[in-house]
Amino acid sequence: MINSLHSLKLVVLGSIVLVSQNSPALAGTSEKEAQAFTVTKLKADKGDAQAQYDAAIAYYKGEGVAKDPIAAAGLLEKSANAGLAQAQYDYAYFLSQGIGLQANLPLSVHWYKKAAEQGHGTAMLNLGICYANGQGVPINNTEAFAWLRLASEKGILNAQLAVGAMYAAGMGVSKSEHEAIKWYEKAAIGGFPPAQHAFAELLERGMGTTKNVAAAITWYRKAAEQGYALSQLRLGARLLIGNGVKKDEAEAILWFEKSAAQGNGDAMANLGHCYDNGLGRPKDVSQAASWYKKGAELGSDAAQNNLGLCYEKGSGVQIDAKLALEWYHKSAAQGYAPAQLNIGSCYDRGFGVPQSPKEAFKWYKKASEAGHMESQYNLAVCYRNGRGVARDDKEAVRLYRLSAAKGFPQALSNLGSCYLKGDGVEKNETEAFAYFTLAAQTREVARTILASMTARLSATEIAAGRKRAKEIQQEIDANKDK
Repeated sequence: MINSLHSLKLVVLGSIVLVSQNSPALAGTSEKEAQAFTVTKLKADKGDAQAQYDAAIAYYKGEGVAKDPIAAAGLLEKSANAGLAQAQYDYAYFLSQGIGLQANLPLSVHWYKKAAEQGHGTAMLNLGICYANGQGVPINNTEAFAWLRLASEKGILNAQLAVGAMYAAGMGVSKSEHEAIKWYEKAAIGGFPPAQHAFAELLERGMGTTKNVAAAITWYRKAAEQGYALSQLRLGARLLIGNGVKKDEAEAILWFEKSAAQGNGDAMANLGHCYDNGLGRPKDVSQAASWYKKGAELGSDAAQNNLGLCYEKGSGVQIDAKLALEWYHKSAAQGYAPAQLNIGSCYDRGFGVPQSPKEAFKWYKKASEAGHMESQYNLAVCYRNGRGVARDDKEAVRLYRLSAAKGFPQALSNLGSCYLKGDGVEKNETEAFAYFTLAAQTREVARTILASMTARLSATEIAAGRKRAKEIQQEIDANKDK
């Protein structure tokens, strides 16, 4: 299931868009439009800048005259040269897209700047986009921020979101989570779905504000209800596990379906997860594999990994080691740690590849460096047993500790064993008892050792171990909230 928060990036700037004004003179029936165009064109031919602009838009839209983008571009150029800000803006757009003339991004920037200097808000937005993305001008985050800030102060929601993103990333301005969330909130209140989603992310993380998962859910829902696919995915994920909202598997699936219908591969991965595990729908491994395949083909790293698992286990598809590894590698190439773990496991067991402890170690290490707790555990086992690497008990303990800090049961149990035996760490029965206490919730071997320790330790030693176990559990819970 996709449940992680992705890093904020300045992708919110998106594409430049045309925002042309409609001329009242050109409204009405086709006959009236034709008559209006004739009058407007006569004025345009006499050098009237507004009429030149109105006639250009008529040519562009085919209102009262046959569509003619070349004529539209020519009239826009005349009106822009006469100083009409809206014409300068639209002419810049034509130049950026190659409408009616050859595309020319540097010249497009020139005209956006002309319009922006006259206070045209959307021109300020697009000029900022050009500087941020290096469209027709070298990338200059400082200039980008300056123009986007001016546009945002005019109430342009896209610009407010972009300013928030630049504060969040420290691009063109000093990094400030407080300023980021302020601008996200402005755009969110204005009803802009991408900003509502970004605002919700910061609320959920507690970045620049007090953490408030319930409020985050509210904003995810607002954006989701407007059809924003990422928020539909996120809302579904929260409903599925009951994080900040009452658990509702059936509603979660509905949101995943809405997001998937828009081509979101991660939502398809989550639908596969639901069918795989009988969440909100009867368990159906064939349906699960089908959804994983759809998401995998769209590039979802989670779907690719899960499809690999289907081919490895024969779940909903025939066992096929070659295809399993192919999908694992596609996912791993995107940096998806569970897939890197699975490749390591294939080398460890010799599934679909010659058995190789060294290759297994290499892939466990990749996933471990991404903070994946099971991979940290497997890497620790490699160091503990000298498998694929020289034995190093101290490094094993370090890695067990990293995995245990996230609550991984096997790591808790093995770390307890290290403390009990003094392997890679100073012997400490209080620490050993604490870790076995936590591991005993799910691990039979830990329960057996804990029973043995309880029988021979004093009441004071047992009390100390239980106290330490509570402290460690609090640390684990705090890590889960990060």
